[in-house]
Amino acid sequence: MKKNCSKNPVLAPNLSESVSEANVLKWRKEVGDFVKEGELLVEIETDKIVLEIVSPVSGTLESVLKGIGSLVKSREVLGYVNNCGDRKYIEKFSSDYFQKKSNQNESFSSPSLRRKILKDQNKLLTQKKNLKKLDNFLKEEMNSVDKKKYPFGNMDLSLKKSMEKKNKSYKIIPMTNIRKCISNRLLHSKNNSVTLTTFNEINMQSIMNIRRSYERSFEKMYGFKMGITSFFVKACANSLKKYPEINASIDRENILYHNHIDINVAVSTKRGLITPILRKVEELHLVDIEKKIKEIIEKSSKNYLDLQDLRSGSFTITNGGIFGSLMSTPIINPPQSAILGMHVVQDRVISENKEIKISPMMYVTLSYDHRIIDGKEAIGFLLDVKESLENPILLLLS
Repeated sequence: MKKNCSKNPVLAPNLSESVSEANVLKWRKEVGDFVKEGELLVEIETDKIVLEIVSPVSGTLESVLKGIGSLVKSREVLGYVNNCGDRKYIEKFSSDYFQKKSNQNESFSSPSLRRKILKDQNKLLTQKKNLKKLDNFLKEEMNSVDKKKYPFGNMDLSLKKSMEKKNKSYKIIPMTNIRKCISNRLLHSKNNSVTLTTFNEINMQSIMNIRRSYERSFEKMYGFKMGITSFFVKACANSLKKYPEINASIDRENILYHNHIDINVAVSTKRGLITPILRKVEELHLVDIEKKIKEIIEKSSKNYLDLQDLRSGSFTITNGGIFGSLMSTPIINPPQSAILGMHVVQDRVISENKEIKISPMMYVTLSYDHRIIDGKEAIGFLLDVKESLENPILLLLS
C-alpha cells in the first residue's frame, strides 16, 4: 500500500495585539505517540488564559520544537505531526497503538487515572526543578559570603549550616503568567490613576423577594437559577447611560467615550482572577444577562475562554461578597475609569419610614479615576444604581 507522508505543523493561534507572546504550559502527547485529528495536543498560557491547541491531522507526533516553558509568538510552529499513510492505515495504526498501550498498562484505558498520574508526574517534576533552583541559589549565596568574608575559603561551619537551613524554611514556586499579569496591572493602576472610592448600601429585600417568589418557575423555564449579579449588571448598564464619563477611559491626553457598554465580571479561578466580558449589555434583557453570566463562569472553570472573551471592556463589577467580604476598595481595571464592588448580604437593623426593622443589606463601593470623574458624578451613579436595585421591577421591564 502506497503511503503519502507529510509533516503538518502545529501552529500557535493568532494572539491579540495586547498579547505579544505565550508560554508552553503542557504537551499532552510525547514524540512518537499517535494523535487523532482535533485531539488536544498542547496547551499554551498567555498572561490572561490557557489556550488549547489540537492536532491538525491524524498521525504521529514527529517532533516538538517548543518544550514546556518555551515562549512562542503568533502562528509560530510548536512541532510537527506526520500523517503517514491513508485513512485505513491511520485507523489501523491507532487501533494497534492503543491496544499495545492497554496491554502494557491496563490503567491506560482510564482517562481519569491517566490525568492523575500525569498531574503527579508534573507536580514532582516541578518540585524537583524548584529544589534545584533553590539549591543553586543557596550555593551562590554561600559562595558569595565565602568570597566576601572568607576569601581563602575558610567559612565558619555554623554559618554554612545556617544557610543550608533556608532550604527547609520556604519553597519557591514560579509565578504563573496570569499572576504576573495581575501583579503588573494592579501596579500600573496604582501608579497611573488618581483613585478615590465612594460608598453606599443597598436594601436587597425586593430582589430577595423576587428570587424567592420566582426561582422555581424561572429555573423550570430557562434551565438555570436566578442570581443577583445579573441585577447589578443591568442596573449598572442603565446608570452608565446616564453617566457616560464612568463608561470612558483615558488615552494619553484624550478621553475615550465608549459607544457600547461592555462590562467585565470578575471571576475567581484556581489560576487567578480573570475578568471575562459581557458585551453590549445595554441591548440585553435581565434573562439574557443571567444566561451569559452562567456561560462565562462555566467557560472560565473549564479554561474554555478565548482572547475575545477578555478583550476591551469598559467597566468592571467584582463581587467579594461570595467570599464573605463586608466592605473593600477595589482597584480599577486599567484602562477603565471605574469599578463597582459588591459585598456580602447581611441582616442589619435599619430605620425605614421612622420604623426600626431588620433587612438584608449590602455595602457597595465605586472606585473611580478622579482625573476624569468628579465626586458628584461618582456619587450620583452609585445612588442611581442603588435606586434601581431597591426597585428591581424596573430592571425587569427595561
